Amino acid sequence: MVTIPKDMPGEKWQKTVDHFLYPKYISRHQANKKVCPLKRFPNRDGTALYSSTYYKIVMIYLCVCVCVFFI
Repeated sequence: MVTIPKDMPGEKWQKTVDHFLYPKYISRHQANKKVCPLKRFPNRDGTALYSSTYYKIVMIYLCVCVCVFFI
C-alpha cells in the first residue's frame, strides 16, 4: 500500500500517479528498460550526451592537474 506524502496535496499526488499511467510514459519506460543493460558507461548528467559528459570530466581533471602543477 502506498501512502501519500504529508507535504503533497491529494490533487498533486493524483496528477503524479496519472502521469506514470500515461501510455506515452509507459512505452518510454519500457524502451529505456531494454536499453539500460546495453549501456557501457553510466550517464548521470541528465540528458547530456556521453561525449559532452566525458569532455566535462576531462576538463575538470586538466584544471586540477594545472592547479596542482603551478602551486
